[in-house]
Amino acid sequence: MRKIKNNNEKIIELSREIAHRERSIRSSDIINIFAILSVVFIGVWYRHGNLALMFSGKSGLFQALGAFSGLILQLALLLTVFFSSRWSYIEKVLGLDHMLVYHRVAGETAGIALIFHVAFETLNVKLTASWWDTLTSLTSTAPYMAMATVGSLFLCVIIISSLKWVRRKLTYETWYFLHLLVYAALILSFYHEIKLGIDFSFDAVARNTWIVLNLTIFGFAIISRYQNILKNVLFPIRVKEINLISKGIMEVKIGCRGLKKGAGQFMILRFMTKDLWWQSHPFSISAIEAESISFTIKNLGKGTEALGSLQPGVRVIAEGPYGRINRELLGNKKILLIAGGVGVSPIRSLLDSLTASNEPILLYRASKRESAPHLEELIQKATERQGRVVPLIGNRESFSIDPFSSRGLQNLVPDLEEREVVLCGPEFMIDKAIISLLRSGVELENIHHERLWW
Repeated sequence: MRKIKNNNEKIIELSREIAHRERSIRSSDIINIFAILSVVFIGVWYRHGNLALMFSGKSGLFQALGAFSGLILQLALLLTVFFSSRWSYIEKVLGLDHMLVYHRVAGETAGIALIFHVAFETLNVKLTASWWDTLTSLTSTAPYMAMATVGSLFLCVIIISSLKWVRRKLTYETWYFLHLLVYAALILSFYHEIKLGIDFSFDAVARNTWIVLNLTIFGFAIISRYQNILKNVLFPIRVKEINLISKGIMEVKIGCRGLKKGAGQFMILRFMTKDLWWQSHPFSISAIEAESISFTIKNLGKGTEALGSLQPGVRVIAEGPYGRINRELLGNKKILLIAGGVGVSPIRSLLDSLTASNEPILLYRASKRESAPHLEELIQKATERQGRVVPLIGNRESFSIDPFSSRGLQNLVPDLEEREVVLCGPEFMIDKAIISLLRSGVELENIHHERLWW
C-alpha cells in the first residue's frame, strides 16, 4: 500500500511540474506568435513601398501613415476577438482574467489606431477636396465607405462604453451586448480593407492571407464562445436543488451531464427563465458530485438577488469550467488556502481534491459567522487530510495581530515558505496577502489567484 501511495504521489508531483512547465512555454509561444504577426504586418507595409511614400510629399505621408494605422487597427481588432474567445487551450495558460486584460489593451490600441487612421485619411482627401466633399467621400460616396463608417461608429460606442467612468454606470449585460457590436464592426469594415487598402487591394497573397486570418480567428471565437450552447441543447442541464445556507447565501446544484468538472475553477451560468435568460453570471464551483455541480452564491445585488426565485427544473446554459487553479497545478506540495467570505466556494471544491500529503491549512476570513458558509464541513475535510482550518471571524480590531500581515501569516503558518498558496476573496484581501507572502519569502510562482474580470 505504501508503494502504491508513493507512486501516486510521484504521479501527482510530475503532473504539477508538467503543468508549470507547459504553462510557461505556452505563454511565451503565444507572445511570440503575435510578435511575429506584428513583424509580418510591418513587413507588408514596407514591401508595398509605404516607407518611400512617406517622403514623397504630404499626400504620400498621409497615405503611408493612414495605411500603417489601418493595419494596426485591423490587427488590434482581431486580437480583441481572439482574447475574448474563451478558447480553453489559451485560457488554461493565461487565465480568463489575463485574457480579458489583453483584450482591453488590444481594444485601447484599436481605439487609438482608429483615431489616427481616420485623421490621416481625412487629411489626405482634404488636400484635393473641400471639407464637405471630404466628409461625403469618406462616409458615403466612395465604394464600401458607408459600411466602414457604420463599423467605425460601432467601435466608438464600444470604446466609450469601456471607459471606467461609463462602465461603472452600466450593468454587465448592457456592457456585454454593446461589445457584441465588434463582430458587426469587423464585418462592415472588411470590404473597404481588401478593396481600397493599398496593402491588400493590389497584393493577392497579402489579401488572401488576411482573409484566412480573419476567418480563422472568427471561427475560433464562434466555436469557443457558443459550442456550450450546442452542448446544452444536446445534453439539457437543469437546476436540481436550491438550499438556503444562511441569510443572503444559498447553494445552487445543477446537473452535470456532458459538462467537464474542475475543482477550484468557475463556470458562467445563464438561467433560462423569462427574467434571467439574458443575464450570465460567473460562479465558482463549490462542490462536485457524481451527478451534480454545486455553487455557493451570495446576494450581492439585483442580479444575484433575482436567483432567489429559481426553482428546480429550470434550464441552465453553462460555460466552462474556467480558471488556471486546479489539482494538477498544485501537485503534492503542502497547501495554504486563504479565503474570504463566500470566496471559500472554489476552496471548498479544491479541498475535496487534496490528500493528506498536502496537509492543507485554510485561513478563513469573515466579518461574522453567518458570512462563513460551510465552516464546519471545511474543518472536517481539512482534519481528514491532516490539515486544519483557522477561522478568522470578527472585525479587524478584534485581532491583536493582523492575520494577513507578514508576521501574522508566519505565526499562523510556521512552514509558510514550504507551501503553495491559493487565494480567493475580496481584491483588497488578496493584494494585502500577496505583499505579506512575498515579504515572508514565498516565491511568486507559488502564489495562485485570479482577479475579477468585470
